[in-house]
Amino acid sequence: MIFELINEEQANWSDESLLDALENLLKAFAEQQHIVIARPSLLNKIANNKYFSQKVKNMAKCAGQTVRELKPLIQSDYVSTYIRIDLSSENKFETVEENQKTVLVSGFAFFKNSSATQSTNILGEDLNDVKFYIYIGNFYIKNNSILDKFALKHSCCHGGGSQTANIYNNILAENKFCYCIVDSDKKHPNSPRGETCKAFLKNADDDVKDLFFEKFGQVRILDAHEVESIIPFNVLTEIIVNGNSSRDLILTIKRLQRMIEKDSNIRIYLDHKKGLNREDAYKLDDMYRKKKKFKGYYSTELNKLIEQNNKCFEHIEQVYHQCDDNCFRFAPMGSKLLSKTLKNFENNNYTKGDIDKITLPYWEMIGKDIFSWCCCYKVPMKVS
Repeated sequence: MIFELINEEQANWSDESLLDALENLLKAFAEQQHIVIARPSLLNKIANNKYFSQKVKNMAKCAGQTVRELKPLIQSDYVSTYIRIDLSSENKFETVEENQKTVLVSGFAFFKNSSATQSTNILGEDLNDVKFYIYIGNFYIKNNSILDKFALKHSCCHGGGSQTANIYNNILAENKFCYCIVDSDKKHPNSPRGETCKAFLKNADDDVKDLFFEKFGQVRILDAHEVESIIPFNVLTEIIVNGNSSRDLILTIKRLQRMIEKDSNIRIYLDHKKGLNREDAYKLDDMYRKKKKFKGYYSTELNKLIEQNNKCFEHIEQVYHQCDDNCFRFAPMGSKLLSKTLKNFENNNYTKGDIDKITLPYWEMIGKDIFSWCCCYKVPMKVS
């Protein structure tokens, strides 16, 4: 996380709690837990203050050498969130939207305890979910060369589905940072969200939001059925095609490929683990169609498999074949799909060009979030 320090002129430099907070912040920077950005005048005050040890003074001097390089980071498009610490205020806190970023403006009191500067907790519904999102964060750094001097520092947590909101609240109660991301569990564009993410909603108006901030925590509700929905399609194809899969799964990949070629976003709402057949898809349409005169979402999307004469692309040359529900079925890919994906990541070096246009916006959004909450400056400080 990036800490921007401001208003040192109005600060009470005889307040030991302020000085303790500054020491903790500089130590977190030196230990590559977080990033500190401050004016040279502030860092010079620390370097010349008798309250601090020589090691902390050296940290301030080293931090002064990074200001020119790090200051542009909070003004760039690579960051979505950072913390601005007002040294003239003890307990201030407000959330400000500024230059398309969320700035968490805080007083210094929160940081006088060293536990408050530990690395950010990344929280998901399952540990594999967290590993997947951290991969996206590292992918974001790797594919933006301007970030080559930065890395991620984090702790991993998982909530076990329905307990995710409780664990999130407990982390915040312990005065720790937390970035949490949960599935929407939406099976249809118009269907309600699932119970796991609803546990985060404070009131009815929140049901339309995808992003929540609460003190030093952020919740991102993934606008997709599940994390498997944003596995890049070429990765999904490699796992199925090269994984001794059934004929039904191979056909499922071919059907999805055909639909994607026709700009279908069906993967966003498809339950990859359990699959989907046409009858159940139409039931979802009937349940969530906003107006009866409109075609349902799945009716529209599944029609993209039809080429001509009411035949799907698989049977277009078979004159006497009558297409039925089997031609529009998506076989279940199983509960181990995400773990297979993580294994695939270990053996391949993907770039932005490998990510399809449906999933890339999700990767960019999550990558920026993860980088913002977990970034550290990986150039070592010589402070001894």
